[in-house]
Amino acid sequence: TAVEMSLNSGSATDGNWTATIPAQTACTTLNITIVASDAEGNEDTETHEKHWRDCSPPEVTIISPEEGRTYDTSSVDLIYAVNEPTRWAGYSMDGAENVTLIGNTTLEKLENGPHNLTVYAEDLSGNVGSNTVNFEVFAIAPTISDVKVTPTYALPGESINISADIFDYSGIRWVMAFITKEGEVAWTTWLSGPGGTGGVYTGTWRTMIFTEGGIYNISIRAIDTEGNEALKEAPKVEIPIDTEAPIVLDITVSPTPAEPGIPINISAEVRDDLSGIRSVRGIVNREGEDVATVFMSDPDRDGIYTGTWRTMLFTPGGIYNIDIGATDNKGNEALAKAPDVEILEIPVDTEAPIISDIVISPTSAEPGTPIRISAEVRDDLSGVRSVRGIINREGETITTVFMADPDKDGIYTGTWHTMIYTEGGIYNIDISATDNRGNDALAEAHDVEIPVDTEGPTISNVTVSPNHVPPGTSINISAHVSDPSGVRWVRAYINKEGETVITIFMSPTGSGEGVYTGTWHTMIYTEAGTYSVDIGATDSRGNEALERNIREIEIIS
Repeated sequence: TAVEMSLNSGSATDGNWTATIPAQTACTTLNITIVASDAEGNEDTETHEKHWRDCSPPEVTIISPEEGRTYDTSSVDLIYAVNEPTRWAGYSMDGAENVTLIGNTTLEKLENGPHNLTVYAEDLSGNVGSNTVNFEVFAIAPTISDVKVTPTYALPGESINISADIFDYSGIRWVMAFITKEGEVAWTTWLSGPGGTGGVYTGTWRTMIFTEGGIYNISIRAIDTEGNEALKEAPKVEIPIDTEAPIVLDITVSPTPAEPGIPINISAEVRDDLSGIRSVRGIVNREGEDVATVFMSDPDRDGIYTGTWRTMLFTPGGIYNIDIGATDNKGNEALAKAPDVEILEIPVDTEAPIISDIVISPTSAEPGTPIRISAEVRDDLSGVRSVRGIINREGETITTVFMADPDKDGIYTGTWHTMIYTEGGIYNIDISATDNRGNDALAEAHDVEIPVDTEGPTISNVTVSPNHVPPGTSINISAHVSDPSGVRWVRAYINKEGETVITIFMSPTGSGEGVYTGTWHTMIYTEAGTYSVDIGATDSRGNEALERNIREIEIIS
């Protein structure tokens, strides 16, 4: 076929000529000869060969599985090669639908028995080549694949996650991970999974903060329901060996100088990235001797350890050296010097506290009444350590009231809680105060009078209802009973012809108004006749009262 070429650019003496070749069928090879002739009839030719399209299929080589081989595992690697670039590759297992391949893969969970594998490849021209191999699977033990361990570099105390894909047609009984170091088992971890024929089993090795550093080997062991065992090595885990002491920095001590009794706050940033911090202490020294140890803590978990040296009012003045001691969980220790603290000298205190403005209220009270005590107590040198109210009667100490200064204004208060059975009489109260140097002061307060109770309770408003009844009737009895020291008990005595027939224990009503009630449950065989009612009462002091023949009851036949 001859095709005319036309001048595309340039001139007739020097230009570019082009032509369009008609469309060709696939796999056509053309020899193209270009003929150029000038005005004088001189010619020149040049020939080119053009392959219209590649029609050769790619060559597929299956490296694994191998033709005719029997594998003792249900997972077989699929490794293949193609002799030219491909647009697509895939495989078909035992005549099933094609599965797209992106590089090599693993054929998982293959049943025991013969298998055939065909690998397909399509080149860039659309030509498809393939190759087929036949092999056999005879797996007895479970198949362990896709074993993962993360992280493989971990600090003591971190968790190591372990997973593996386990498969066995007879069913998985259990899976364990064995962690060994230098041939010795350091830890075992059960892996949990779906059961049945298997799936992904997972577990966690939770290392301890004191786990030794070194290289740890991990093996996955799987047992199927028939007792067959499989073992596969997993990636190793490295735990660094910690031989370095903690790092102590940014130490602050405040205040300095300070007066005795002022708390000294100590803080430091302490780090140990390998095994972590076990303890941090502030060690307080004076003239080469340890004076106090301050245990420091990290409440915010930010590496800032704090503690307080609580100096006393009697702490001697002078220069105190402070060291920060830190120990990690491997026993490595660090010691860092902190700023010194100057405790100022204070004058020697030999004077007792000053007690003034003593108030006792009330000064006359019934037993059971709270007696409030207050006093102003001052000690400008060493401060007040304690204040007490000492209650005496006839020269003997009855009780001690510990007094407090909640508002920090020097006014100490306390309460003597008298009891309902506190004996009557005159009680002397002394206020005792001690300062932080041990100097004592004693001041007399106003006496308190507790009235002496010698009278029994008052009984009134006695009612009996009904009071004219046949035998077997319940008879309600009530009375009003009162006493300043409190009522201990109340009884109703039922008498006939001068003899007590029955005693009724009476109890207070819920109204709280001193009304006591009881019930005489007469029997069907209770004798007819006239019965008299006595009401007896005893107060909390043991004083008794008895109202005789206060009411009558007629039992009719």
